[in-house]
Amino acid sequence: MLSYLKENFFTLILWLKKPSNGLWLTPVLGAVFAVFLALFAALIKNKSLPLDIIPDISAELLNDILSIMASSMLAVSTFSLSIMVSAFSSASNGATPRATELVMGDNTTRLAIASFISAFVYAVIAKITLGMEYYNEAGRFVLFIGTICVLIYLITTLITWVSTLSQLGLLNNTLDKIETASQQALVNYWESPNMGAKSLEKIHFSYAIYAYKTGYLSHINMQNLQDFAEKNDCQLEIAIQPGKLIYTGMPLAYANKSIDEIAQLQESFIIENNRSYAQDPKFGLLVLSEVAQRALSKAVNDPGTAIKVISVLLRLLLDSKVEKQAVKYDRLAMLNLNEQEFVLQPFTPICRDGSSMLEIHIKVQKTLAILYEMSDSPAISEAAIKQAKIDLDYALQGLVLESEKLLIKSTHQTLFHK
Repeated sequence: MLSYLKENFFTLILWLKKPSNGLWLTPVLGAVFAVFLALFAALIKNKSLPLDIIPDISAELLNDILSIMASSMLAVSTFSLSIMVSAFSSASNGATPRATELVMGDNTTRLAIASFISAFVYAVIAKITLGMEYYNEAGRFVLFIGTICVLIYLITTLITWVSTLSQLGLLNNTLDKIETASQQALVNYWESPNMGAKSLEKIHFSYAIYAYKTGYLSHINMQNLQDFAEKNDCQLEIAIQPGKLIYTGMPLAYANKSIDEIAQLQESFIIENNRSYAQDPKFGLLVLSEVAQRALSKAVNDPGTAIKVISVLLRLLLDSKVEKQAVKYDRLAMLNLNEQEFVLQPFTPICRDGSSMLEIHIKVQKTLAILYEMSDSPAISEAAIKQAKIDLDYALQGLVLESEKLLIKSTHQTLFHK
């Protein structure tokens, strides 16, 4: 039993962290606590409190307060849910559908809705038990104090929620959330490029562990792989990093000897329908690129947002560096990630879709020049030069005026051929 829990604990944690699950799980937990709080007062005996000191709270007063709370919280919960759905739609249409998950994961939103629903459940349960005369004098006093505390908490939550509503779903707020998630993923990568395993340039082992279904590799349970390797006295070479599209029968890893318990190894590779920000450092950069591409479309025509995204990409690639940690899993090795893709994958679509806009090319050239000069990653510096040439080619094909073509040529020559 303990072995089963240990093997599935990682999957359970990932399931709990999913914003789509947290949206309903948090209110459920809050509702359970609310029921306990409402029924707890019914267990208080008169001799537990000094009745000659505490005021006698009438059932009518409690009933009136609980009625107000129940009716208002039902309305506020319904309103909040409609606002939340509108924010999801706004993030999907205004930025990119890949940003919806981050809006769903907003802690203030989730906590506010859970609080309102829990307060409604608390008020309903308390009214029912109050009407059935389960509370004695001491119980009514405890219920009154609990209700006042709940009201104070609701007022505080409502004020915070109103502040959040002024930004939820707006493009700038969504961009901030994407940047935060991307920065954390990049920090994790620079801290441990191979997720705690040894660096690997080429696969050497021949006993393959194959994928059991098609989808995106979202997470790898490195600790489980390390434990398995220690138990079976073997070495493992991981052939793929999170974020890649894999298919049934595709080699995920290789062992230095034949392995019988292949299923246990396969379960360490979490395959889902969509990519995840957590262990995939490129995904956030690509989502930012999608926001810029939408802004550069003829339907939107918002180059200002694309320029802001380019600035965010520069900030992420320059400011996310941290000190590299030592190898944590000595029996595991992982193929190195091509760091040039941090530049090439997000910037190329922006250069393509903004090919007819001089201001986009100027911004891209200046940004890439900064990356070339300031990045301490040789791969990123090399990619910056490649991308600058790609952008120049797009500019010469997309720009109409000869004067604009000469300007971008001159800018490129000045920045990269000093």
